[in-house]
Amino acid sequence: MKPKAQLKDRTVEWLAGHRGYGCTVHDMWRGASDLDAKASNAALWGQGNGKRHVDVRQALRARALELRMNPRGKREESAMGQIEQCPLCGEKGNWHHICATCKHVDIRDFYTVRHNATGKVLQEAVRGGKLAGSLIMASFGRTGDTPEDITVPDWMLPKDTKLGIAGEMIEWEGESVKCGINPDMIILQGWPATAAHPAGPVKSYKDKCVWLHVAEHACTSDLTSGRTARRKKAKYEELMGALRDHGWNVRGEVIVTTVGVRGTVPKANDESLQALGVAGKRERGEAQARMAREAIRHLNRIVRQYRILAARANKRTASEQPAKRQGVG
Repeated sequence: MKPKAQLKDRTVEWLAGHRGYGCTVHDMWRGASDLDAKASNAALWGQGNGKRHVDVRQALRARALELRMNPRGKREESAMGQIEQCPLCGEKGNWHHICATCKHVDIRDFYTVRHNATGKVLQEAVRGGKLAGSLIMASFGRTGDTPEDITVPDWMLPKDTKLGIAGEMIEWEGESVKCGINPDMIILQGWPATAAHPAGPVKSYKDKCVWLHVAEHACTSDLTSGRTARRKKAKYEELMGALRDHGWNVRGEVIVTTVGVRGTVPKANDESLQALGVAGKRERGEAQARMAREAIRHLNRIVRQYRILAARANKRTASEQPAKRQGVG
């Protein structure tokens, strides 16, 4: 085993002890009551067998608000961590800027990849549940030039109707939200996955009712999952109404699952997983823990890439500065 790998566990123990990091979500945040503590803690410390699934050092730093953007830059202390100027996009922010909001093109794709990876864990859980035999259309974003899969094709809703929805903006809780027409997942419960796609709205298949479910998945700040879920529901409200008006049996409201960027999952996901056909409590718990672990794995990749790009930016800035004049004598 390489020395770096041998020291990894010791480094984590030192970070937790010497730096005074909390070891559970309830130690870390007062507002953690909405989080699934079992899955969120297991993502850090494993399932009680002493073995961790991923390197958790960056997650510990982020949860303790000590993840820094620019070690060489000026910083301001705040209740939400150190405020600094990003060397990549120039905006000011804290740890959350690294994890989720930097606009640099080489970082944005990493956010999309994380969303796709955690979304695929969700998709696997759904395909292993009660809705496994039903038609499931999923799209978890695009990266680079890869086209995004369409989850609401023209046979489901006319193109003109979708274009009309896509151009609309709604006011929601003090902000403007653009209406969406391509949710992460559409499920036609009761329509077999092996059958040809229907030509238009269907109410039943072989005397069984066909229900249409709309599902969304999001990576968000760990303590604002409730607001994110409400925003997603508002975003697709127009689409839900249009699908009903077109003749589909749309079930309930948009089903939303979220994952915290620091490797946490909310309790509310349990109800959403049940609505998506993941009936077993054990299966839902495993899906929660896997999504949290996947978020931590991608947090490591994001921080690593950010530091590489930030180091290059700082080096370039230093080389562009005029050299200091030296005294004589």
